[in-house]
Amino acid sequence: MTLNQRLDVLELYAVKRHLAAGLSGAERALVARSMRRLVFQVGLTVAVALGIFVSMFLNLRRSYTLGFEPTGGGAAARVVVRLGRSNVSAFRLLPTRPRLGSVIADTGFSAASLASEAAERIGAGKASGTLERGGARAGAGAGAAAAVATADQRAGANAVPGWLREVLNGLRPVPRGVAKSLLGDPDGVTSLKQAFSDPLARRETLEALAVIGRGRAGEDEILSAALADSAPEIRRRGVEVAAAIDRAQGGGSHGATLRTALADKSLDVRAAGPQRDGDTAARRGGGHPHGGPARIPIRRSAAPPSWPRRRWPNARRRSPPRRYSRWC
Repeated sequence: MTLNQRLDVLELYAVKRHLAAGLSGAERALVARSMRRLVFQVGLTVAVALGIFVSMFLNLRRSYTLGFEPTGGGAAARVVVRLGRSNVSAFRLLPTRPRLGSVIADTGFSAASLASEAAERIGAGKASGTLERGGARAGAGAGAAAAVATADQRAGANAVPGWLREVLNGLRPVPRGVAKSLLGDPDGVTSLKQAFSDPLARRETLEALAVIGRGRAGEDEILSAALADSAPEIRRRGVEVAAAIDRAQGGGSHGATLRTALADKSLDVRAAGPQRDGDTAARRGGGHPHGGPARIPIRRSAAPPSWPRRRWPNARRRSPPRRYSRWC
């Protein structure tokens, strides 16, 4: 043996098996140094592997993956948030609480509200990310989106977790506009305008606007485009939505749209607008010189002429008292 070298594992095994009793002092020192070096290498390898394992485990505990529940539920399946990533299934056997792969939140959206690309990514398990501190908690049930919306209105846009932002970005234009409007995001009306550009989604867009309409900027553009549509049912529904929003908000923000509807060629569209003088939506149009809402001029029938006063033909004249009859 060379005294200035180190023995590997196989050499150490051969020495321990065949030459354990006939070694000199220098050879024993060489074997001891080789054993210490081997133990150090094994310990370092185990420490590095254990560090990688712990790092991956902690990373999985702070990550999420979007999925469907139930998995084969089709368009009615709910979009849920699962703890961990789908490509590391061996860690799911570890005794953790909550377990990796378990549902930690329900977004409140269904697979039918997603765009086709987003549905494919979620179905393949490729929609994943990192959970923020204080994000989704275990055991969150259905309606998590509404709870997050309430928290967002109190704490601002930064309170929306990353998994919900990813779901919102994957929604179809109409559900995305509704969700962002409920969260207070001004981009919600922009999504509805994008959806209204599709002729097949105009009816759905107007129905959504009837629910979330608040007289905000951008809504009048959608309603004006609805009045310019060639289909009378779209124009009529646009007038109904504008009148409903003005009636609910009382601000007269869509008064110009309602005045335009009065000149529509369709009788059904004109009848859908406010016709009565006491209707709030008919009298408010904005821009009154004294600070109040302007009134839409409504034609009234001319007042009947005042007829001359005359006696009734069969009226009898009262006779004077009897004591004064001699002077009459």
